[in-house]
Amino acid sequence: MGDQCSKTAKGSSGPLPPPPPPPPPPRRRTTPPSASASAADASTSCGLRQQGNAKYASAFHGASANTRSQSRAPVLRIGDAKEALRLYQLATNLADDANEWCSAQKNLGMAALRLSEMVQYQERASPEEVQAQYHVSLLSLTAAFINGHKASKNRQWHEELEGHIHGAVSGLVAYVIDAHASHSKRFAVVRKTATALPQDSIGAVLAWYACANEFFKHAVRLDECGNWQGAMNCLHEMNEPLERMRLSLQSLDDAYALAEAMAELNKSRAALLAKAESTQHLFVAQSAQQGLLFEQEDLNMDLLWFVMDSYKAATRPAADEEAEEQADDNGSLETEAIALSAQGVLYQKVLKVPNVAKLLYESAIRIAMAITQTTGSNFHAQKWYQDAVEGLETIRQEQIAFDLKQVQEQREPTLEKLKPQLDALTSAIMKNEARRPRALNLLKHIYATHPPKAEGAELQAGLEYDDNAKMKKALLKAATHYHPDKPINKSSGIEWFVLCEEITKHINDYHGHYKGL
Repeated sequence: MGDQCSKTAKGSSGPLPPPPPPPPPPRRRTTPPSASASAADASTSCGLRQQGNAKYASAFHGASANTRSQSRAPVLRIGDAKEALRLYQLATNLADDANEWCSAQKNLGMAALRLSEMVQYQERASPEEVQAQYHVSLLSLTAAFINGHKASKNRQWHEELEGHIHGAVSGLVAYVIDAHASHSKRFAVVRKTATALPQDSIGAVLAWYACANEFFKHAVRLDECGNWQGAMNCLHEMNEPLERMRLSLQSLDDAYALAEAMAELNKSRAALLAKAESTQHLFVAQSAQQGLLFEQEDLNMDLLWFVMDSYKAATRPAADEEAEEQADDNGSLETEAIALSAQGVLYQKVLKVPNVAKLLYESAIRIAMAITQTTGSNFHAQKWYQDAVEGLETIRQEQIAFDLKQVQEQREPTLEKLKPQLDALTSAIMKNEARRPRALNLLKHIYATHPPKAEGAELQAGLEYDDNAKMKKALLKAATHYHPDKPINKSSGIEWFVLCEEITKHINDYHGHYKGL
């Protein structure tokens, strides 16, 4: 009591008046006390957004959402992020105008995006929960982007938002690749989001492009493994996302970069599809050829022409100019070379048409050489390459044998026909008794009377027979001009061919004389 008395008011003769009643309990805050927070009204969209911003800051500020360098416990940060999502959703529901609604939707989308990217959240949540946050993020950001013009949002605001939409699509694709081993599951997740977005939105274009691109990358992997059937199926599955993307682009302005990206993807798809179709035709032809060559006793001409048509079909898609320009490897060219070599085998061994087989073999080898120069690949161990090389050599030997036989049969009549010219050649040589002057007489006569067929081939002016070095060089050069094995001499008729044989005999004789000097 003494303590109570000691507290009597100074100058007062009586006891203190009773204390006032206690104030009502303070309203429960959801944010730390601050000037802005205390002013926030939880019954308004603006106030809810301010509260959500505080939770957002405590969940994500101070470190990147996709790193572990955060002092607060992950559970607390995730809780704050989810509370921010709830507050932003309430703010959206209570928005009084387009500006408040767009701001709340943007905040909701950003919070969902940051939460879905948080490593600790991905570790604790199921794939379905993480994917749901990406889904919410894209829906909210896209809605804010579409309606931004109603709130008179400026260009910078839209560009920033578009960047976040790009990030959300990229993040979703990267996550589903890590979370799901099944390609079909990955596509289903991204497709679900793409379908939910408005068709005339940038988010839908990006999502459908991501779907098509994932199909293409999977087709490339299958093709590299030799699974042309699976690659072809994937490339056909790209039709839906590419068509949906095309329809979405029709409603968008200033989407030139995305239109170009779709065009490039379409070209790459066409190139890989051409390669897969070539491989399919090659597989069909090779399978049918087994029956043609090894299982049928009598030649089945219908089956033969079916095989030939299949091989030709294998070369057509591979040789398509547009596809060839877009091909990122030489697989299509190799398929074409295999088909050409196989056709050569049929023309040589079955149809007995060596001239056509020779052209096909040469085309196959040229393609192989081009690929080797580009990539360094070596085909000498490949059966199709060996078939082409061996087939060419066989045809060459047969042609040589045929040519020799033909020449021998016509040699004597041709020599009789050439007798005046050969006698004139002998007379010109024998004008001198010494061998060195005779050699010079030979050269002057043949170059003047029977000039070489090769362009620019002529005798050196001012040549003297006593200049041994220059004479040996001139005789050796004449041997290259008149040698009968030279293609131009072989293809200039039988008379010129036999004449070159006789001239070469004289050249070799006198060249041997000069070599002995």
